[in-house]
Amino acid sequence: MKHATRLLCGMTLVSWTLLAGYPSVAAEVYKWKDAEGNVHYSETPPPGDIETETVETTAGGASAKQLKRLHDLRLQLNKSDQQQAKEAEARQKKREFQEIKAENCDNSRAKLQKLQTAGRLRSVDESGNVTRTTDEEHAARIKAAEANIEKWCD
Repeated sequence: MKHATRLLCGMTLVSWTLLAGYPSVAAEVYKWKDAEGNVHYSETPPPGDIETETVETTAGGASAKQLKRLHDLRLQLNKSDQQQAKEAEARQKKREFQEIKAENCDNSRAKLQKLQTAGRLRSVDESGNVTRTTDEEHAARIKAAEANIEKWCD
């Protein structure tokens, strides 16, 4: 659907460009921005002391209405491109999160497997003394591994 909208906008832009090449009655076209930053095109200068620029038109002279439509279409295409970039970034972040989640799930399952098959673990303290975990510590580590599996695995 997005592709169809973009295609339609592109075809409209081409149509307006072709129409702009046909003879027109427009003499000069003025372009200016209002106080809110909106761009305006007109065949007459804006009221008051607003800075304007005269727009070069095609050989036949495009009307202010045609130029405004082209400007609006360009803005619409730019917004569409920005939206597509944001959506692509969101999809990439989601893929990265899913990869991290899968890795954490695999690690949690492997740790639980090791805890269940290896029995009590040994550890070495700073003095070099080897100690074994108590049954309570071992059970707590198994519960922690199960909790991580619950958290990371679907």
